[in-house]
Amino acid sequence: MSTEVALAAANIAFLRQGIDLLEAIDDFAFTRTAPPVYTSCVGAHLRHCIDHYARFLDGHRAGLIDYDARDRDPQLETDRLVARRALLDIVNALAAVAPEDVDRSVDIVIDCGPLEGADGIDPRCPSTVRRELLFLVSHTVHHYALIAHILRHQAIQVPAGFGVAPSTLRHRGGPVGRHTASAREAERTVAGA
Repeated sequence: MSTEVALAAANIAFLRQGIDLLEAIDDFAFTRTAPPVYTSCVGAHLRHCIDHYARFLDGHRAGLIDYDARDRDPQLETDRLVARRALLDIVNALAAVAPEDVDRSVDIVIDCGPLEGADGIDPRCPSTVRRELLFLVSHTVHHYALIAHILRHQAIQVPAGFGVAPSTLRHRGGPVGRHTASAREAERTVAGA
């Protein structure tokens, strides 16, 4: 597998972890908050990831990825089936990213907020599709780590490696690959909690 295709495949593997997780948890676990420990639910974190992938997919061929123009659809964070469908659609769209797309130049837009002495800072930054695919892996793993924390707080075990960066898994000497159990293994893990 070429490096270019592997980048899309890595993102797909992490998204499939999310799909497996959605099949293993119930609606309450998906939408529960417990302030002050966590004020965002599993659904909110997944919706946030979905929004970033949607912005990437909407903009990578046009040359402008505006991560600030997220839809923030509340249904994605309150309805597991809607979130699952969105993840499946993203998986299918990422599978169509061609090797020749990966080195395409893009501009990204991310508002970094008011910074002292940075009046008028341009929120655009040059990048490549390759770099943004790498960013999406890192961003998704980060939010999966938060999801894992939320679920553990609810006394729900998550599959080994969920929300753990590939470099951390390598450092720990564990397997690096899909980083998750199958949906059935995830169900057994959740059922055993």
